[in-house]
Amino acid sequence: MKIDVTQIIIAVITALIIPVVKMYIIPLITAQIANIKSKMTTSQWQTVLKLVNDGVKAAETLPEFANLEKAGTQKFAYALESVKSACEKYGFTYDETAIKNAVQSAWNDLYNTNTVKTV
Repeated sequence: MKIDVTQIIIAVITALIIPVVKMYIIPLITAQIANIKSKMTTSQWQTVLKLVNDGVKAAETLPEFANLEKAGTQKFAYALESVKSACEKYGFTYDETAIKNAVQSAWNDLYNTNTVKTV
């Protein structure tokens, strides 16, 4: 009789990963969000998120990226630079990592419409 231990191994790995995520990853993300919010007002952050969404949509529709293979990095750079220049224009103090994460999240929202969106 053969015993398949795959499910047991998956359960053990999951049991080990969940506490690590709860103890280290979630507090780190929460601290980073609090740090971002301390640098920006809610209104400024909402403006940045709108700029991110506009930059991502523009990068997806610009004809200069239409026929390029692997244009993802160029599109990402375009969206990131457009948001950073707008933040500098408006005088917003921003965290580049937060802007990069927001751009990636906007692309995820654009292509993965099956995900649950929370505000």
